[in-house]
Amino acid sequence: MALFSYTAKINPNRSIQGEIEAESESSAVKKICALGYFPIDVRNKNTAVVNSQGSSGKHVSRKDVFMFTRQLSKLISSGITIVNALELLRRQTKNNYFSSVIREITDAVKNGAGIAESLSRYPKIFSRLYVAMVRSGEAGGTLEAALKQTSDFLEKEERNRSAFIRALVYPLFVAAVGIGTVFILLVFVIPRLVFMFEDMGQVLPIPTKILIETSSFTRSYWWIEVSFIVILTAVWKRVKRKSGVRMFIDKTSIKAPVVGRIILQTQIGRFLRTMALLLGGGLPVLFTLEVSEAQVENLCLVSEIHVFRKKISEGLSLSECLKNSVYFPLEVQNIVAVGEETGTLEKSLTRLADDYESEADSAVQVFLQLLEPVIIVGMGLIVGFIVLSMLLPVFQINFAVQ
Repeated sequence: MALFSYTAKINPNRSIQGEIEAESESSAVKKICALGYFPIDVRNKNTAVVNSQGSSGKHVSRKDVFMFTRQLSKLISSGITIVNALELLRRQTKNNYFSSVIREITDAVKNGAGIAESLSRYPKIFSRLYVAMVRSGEAGGTLEAALKQTSDFLEKEERNRSAFIRALVYPLFVAAVGIGTVFILLVFVIPRLVFMFEDMGQVLPIPTKILIETSSFTRSYWWIEVSFIVILTAVWKRVKRKSGVRMFIDKTSIKAPVVGRIILQTQIGRFLRTMALLLGGGLPVLFTLEVSEAQVENLCLVSEIHVFRKKISEGLSLSECLKNSVYFPLEVQNIVAVGEETGTLEKSLTRLADDYESEADSAVQVFLQLLEPVIIVGMGLIVGFIVLSMLLPVFQINFAVQ
């Protein structure tokens, strides 16, 4: 017998936590249901969490997970059993590591474990949101619909991410070309002109002296510059993991002009989309907030959502929590209040998520379109300074001759 910890819903507005002994997770779920509760989260306390991406660098992409989810939904809807569907997907998967993971999931299901329990053993592949959706579908007999909703969510996230990367490629390419051009000028072109400047025997202009010194330092101590960048990057990654530093960074970024609004819209849209998805699966608001909080990256919003969870556990509604919100606009509170009154909270959150995601996408596109000319102008000024610095001594000679 194993010991399982669980979170279960007593009624639509109240949930409890506890522990129960059972032979497997599916047995634990049945026992919880027999008590008159609806199980939300059931975990084996004696089983260590398996790291799905071990030190060997094994990786499963978002696209792999999305394709697996969509195909599993289609296979189940066609009448194929879960075990047979998993076996079929395992043979179709090109990622060898993911194939081995699916095999282990299949074996666990064959041995009596639930599909959600089997997936939860790989938290780096299947997120808590993913497992919660599958668990709600499994408990409610709507696994196919839950998988379909999850695959749609993953597809939308992957589509938005790909669109952002595609839009960012050209500005980054322009910046890389500009930096490469400046490096070539400093290392290869300017040193050849230094000898000519020395033969002139004249006092060089200050911009030319600065350029020559910069070129000399870059040629002789390029390794210091590279080391400095590497060390600075490593220190930055280490320092920003500290909660205090990260909170300061998140608070500063969310207040930044233009960029702050984009970050806020993106984070709120993701939070609302996750809540709508989980509420559509029949999960209670308190548990939905807990899972949705994990989908938010900005610590300012995370801390506020954490306060929401505490107030809701004390009996307040979500709309009442949003009244004094610092980061959630008034329109969110109003629409959530209407959704709670009419019993259409899921639809209200979905509409809000659509609006915020659309606004964020438009703002990102405008920002990237403005970023491109800014990079071009910046690189043009640097290259122009270099060219002007090289030509100034020549102009001095011409003026002296005249």
